[in-house]
Amino acid sequence: MNRDGYQCEDVNECLDKDLYICTDEFHRCVNTLGSYKCECEQDLYFIDGKCRERNETAPKRVLPEPRVPSKKEREEAVRFVIPPTSDFEWDFEKDKSFKDKMASVTTDFCTENRTRCALKDARRKRRSPFLDLYTADQVHLLPGYPSNTSGSLQVAFYVQQPLGLFIGNISVLPRSTLTEIVITHKSALETAIGAGISVFKPATPTTSPTTGPDEPSNVWKWAAIGVGVGVLVIILIILIVFWRLRSSLPEVKRMPSDDHEEVITMTSFNRSSRPKRGDEWGSYNFYQP
Repeated sequence: MNRDGYQCEDVNECLDKDLYICTDEFHRCVNTLGSYKCECEQDLYFIDGKCRERNETAPKRVLPEPRVPSKKEREEAVRFVIPPTSDFEWDFEKDKSFKDKMASVTTDFCTENRTRCALKDARRKRRSPFLDLYTADQVHLLPGYPSNTSGSLQVAFYVQQPLGLFIGNISVLPRSTLTEIVITHKSALETAIGAGISVFKPATPTTSPTTGPDEPSNVWKWAAIGVGVGVLVIILIILIVFWRLRSSLPEVKRMPSDDHEEVITMTSFNRSSRPKRGDEWGSYNFYQP
């Protein structure tokens, strides 16, 4: 903002290397109103992410390596077939175009049908309208696909759910919903890859890759129940052993009560009919326990 408080003053980001980012060594920063752009140097053209000469052949980009899916992701995958054509090839550009379009149509469908997509109610968690529910990074091909069998190209894929927005443990888009999305937007997907698609059904892997970790199950619940039952059995055994040991001890007899005492009475003994002084015994009582 200028000092007059009415007009904005443009900042030239190209004057400070900390204010702009250009990815190629032959890029140069060009200032624009309110921003900047990166342009290749003279006689160079930006081809496949690099500044190149026009007659230079860009290296062919290879397909990304599919991630190892979980058992649940494999079960929810959908497979479709591309009829054989002489010039069609599922290359990097076809793969990227398909995933971008699949993410776009899935976002459109699930925004209007959150329950069928197993997503939480939008009122529970607000999301910016500028962010898509699904991106190309959530669309994955199964290992071993695309596959050429019987002259037809088969593609099997699944779609991961957006983090924190799916219901319960449904971390992958249900297969029935995914099939409906593909059928509904079939023409848009065909335009994206430049070929027709048909035959939508559950995926069956053509290879036997290592299966990833399964989705959370109820195994831990049964393990907890088993541990609890085992603890109860051990406690019961300890109580039985203690009772048996107690019952086998000899019984201690109680001593006779001291309440009753034997009394011994002594009387005087007369030596003669006429007792003399000192010869007479007094009457004494002795008590013996």
